[in-house]
Formats: sequence, C-alpha cells, structure tokens
Amino acid sequence: MLRHAKALLCSVLLVGLLGACAVIDVVDPRFDSVNRSTAKARNESILLNIIRASHSAPLNFVNFTRVSGSMNVAGSAALPAFNLGQFFPLFAIPAQTTALAPPAPQRAFGLSNQTLGGSATANNNYDIGLLETKDFYSGLLRPVDLPIVNFFIRQGYSRELLFWLFADSVRETAQGRTVEFLNDPDPALACSVTNGLRRCFSDMVDIALASGLTIEEKIEEKSSSDSTSGGKTPAKKTTGSKTDTKTGDGKTDTKTGGGKTDAKSTDKSGNRILARFCFDQVLADRARKEYSPEIFRLLATSVNRPRCRIDPWPETNQTDTLEFTFEGGSSGKIKFEIVPRSGFGIYQYLGHILALHQEQTLRMRGRLRPVEDTRILAVERTGTGGCLVDINFEDEYYCVPLHGAENTKRIMGLLAQLVALNTSTQDLAITPTVRAIQ
Repeated sequence: MLRHAKALLCSVLLVGLLGACAVIDVVDPRFDSVNRSTAKARNESILLNIIRASHSAPLNFVNFTRVSGSMNVAGSAALPAFNLGQFFPLFAIPAQTTALAPPAPQRAFGLSNQTLGGSATANNNYDIGLLETKDFYSGLLRPVDLPIVNFFIRQGYSRELLFWLFADSVRETAQGRTVEFLNDPDPALACSVTNGLRRCFSDMVDIALASGLTIEEKIEEKSSSDSTSGGKTPAKKTTGSKTDTKTGDGKTDTKTGGGKTDAKSTDKSGNRILARFCFDQVLADRARKEYSPEIFRLLATSVNRPRCRIDPWPETNQTDTLEFTFEGGSSGKIKFEIVPRSGFGIYQYLGHILALHQEQTLRMRGRLRPVEDTRILAVERTGTGGCLVDINFEDEYYCVPLHGAENTKRIMGLLAQLVALNTSTQDLAITPTVRAIQ
C-alpha cells in the first residue's frame, strides 16, 4: 500500500508539472518562411510573364492581398491506470488452471494512448487577387512618364539600364532627314546606315550617357485661384528641381516646348510635378572616367540643351514629344526624339530577347559594381550553378542564375515596383476587419 501511495503521489506531481508548462510559439522561423516563399512566388510570376511574352502568350498578373499564419498546439496528460488494494484474490476462481492466477489487468500499471498525448497544427492562409481592372491596365499600357523614370533614377538604378527598358525608339533629325533607331533585340531593326555609317540603338544609349542626359523635376504648386476656379487657372508658383516624385492618381501629360521636355503629373494635393530631359555636366564628366573614349566620337559638340539647373523652363508647351538637341558640329543642329515605352511593353521587349536568343548579345557598358554580369537579361536554359528562380514552360526550362545576373535581378525588382505603382487599393480587394466594442 505504501508503494502504491508513493506511485500515486509521483503521478499527481507529474501532472501538476505538465499542467504548469506553456508552449510559446517562435515567430521568426515562420515569418522568415513566409517572407521567402512570397518573394519566390513574386519572382516566379515576373519570370513567367516574361517567358509568356517570348511565346506570344497572354500575360497574367496576380498579387497577394493577404497572407496570414496560424499555429495550434495542444497537449494532454492523465494518470496511468493502476490497481489499488489486494493484488491476488483470496480464493480460487472456478475454471482457472491455477488458484494463484491474478485477474485482468495482468500488471499493476497500464499505459495507453490516453495517458500522454499532444498535437500541433500550422496553417498558412492567403488570398490572391487577379489584376484585371480597367485602372490597372490603363496604367500598365500607358507609356511611362518622366516623373516615374526619375523616381527610379533616385532609387539608384543605372541610367543606362533605364534607357534600355523605357525607351522604345530614338528618332534623330539632322538636315531635314529623320532616322529612327528601334530598341529591338533584332540587329536588322535596331541599326540603320546613315551617311555611310552604320549606327544602332546602342549608339543612342552611348550618346545619352556620354552627354550626361538625365531628368530633373520641379513642383508647380497649386495657387489659391485654382481652388476657387475649379483648377482652370494655370499655377505660377514653382519650387526647385529637387522634389518628391510621388504621383497621385497616375494621370500624366507629357509635353515639350522648344526642345525642352516637360512632363506633367499631379500629386494628391493638386500640385503639378513637371519633369524634363536635361544635360548634367557632372554626369558627363563622370562618363569620361567610366567609359572608353570610343563612345564620345558620336558627340557633335558639348553645347547641349537644356542644361540641368541652368537653362530656364519653358513657359508654354507646344508639342507632344520628348526631345532634346545637340547644337553645332558638321551636321548643325541635331534633334533627338525619344518614344517612351509602357510597363507592358517592357515585358514584351524582354520576351523578344528570349525568343531571339539574344541574352548573350545585349549587354551594358557600365557596371554599378566593379565585377558583375553585364547581360541585360540573364536567363539560362540550364541550372547547373543554382537558380534564384526557375520555371518550366511548354517543355522548356528557364533559370535566372543564383550568382551574377545583377541586371536581371534589378529588372525583376523594378517590374514588381512598376506593377505596384499601377495597382490601386480597389484592385487588392482587401476584406476589412470590423471590431465591435461593447
């Protein structure tokens, strides 16, 4: 009896200890897992649309509207089954072979699946929304305006990379003749022979970099007369060129006057954000240190207009093109007109590179880091060195290398940001949370 009492006491103490334990969920591994998995899903979606464009298949845009996780942990503890009292019977039981046989159970203590038990459940819930609204495609199909391009310049993206992505073509007019250089991976379309010299779109990129071509902005603040007259009176008050590049409803108006590009956008306060192409001498001097001298042979003269932070902004707008001019030289005044590309057009351009297998041909001259991959689009058909993201599509394998492919990784980030800039809160279809307080 004393032995049984000791066992009972130990069991009670064990149950008390188990009841006092609490399971504390560790958040960081699950947070890291969700972070990595959603990033992988986003990168796969971007690469998949590029591959779809290479196969002339329709693109499809989706996004995560909500990602949530839950984890339930349950445990139970009970006393084991045991017998108290006399272990052997006092008299023989009929039909037993021996009078000393104990009754069932045959042991003093019995263990079962009800003695100790536990369970754990982890769930990840997410909502995916299709981006198929009018406003989304209106923003995605509209040519990207200068304030948005300047937005990416300020984030540290290479001007050369942005020129390759956002410029659909460049038209050069000299001595009354206009020649167009298409930004196309097909050399037959990207190059043209003028005055016995074969030049390509890549030469136009060299001209832009060597001359210090960039974008500057200013804010035209909304005057008090605008609010009283419904915004019909043009605002006059302006601020400096260093401004916030946020746009409001995405409505833009791109115009130029006298070769001085002037792109307009409206912020939430009603102020207009104006942007234009201009030439920065500091960037031109930097290009002479970073690039080989051969790209400067295409420059007619250093007298380029307009100059950033020097030449005045035009008072009126006369045309609807993105233009800048070179003055002097043997050809006289040369006018360059840039035809912008939309976000949807960027997908088509990258898909065309894949379709023509020009991944190894189209490369950038400059590097943001001393050693990096100069390919604009680094997508391989093998994954021997590991892949940041890989996809099988129509029995073909595509892989963005895990190591290198810096420009491709920047492009994937840029496309994600560009899609987000064109996604409104109505496109997300977020379910509101309502709390009733009593």
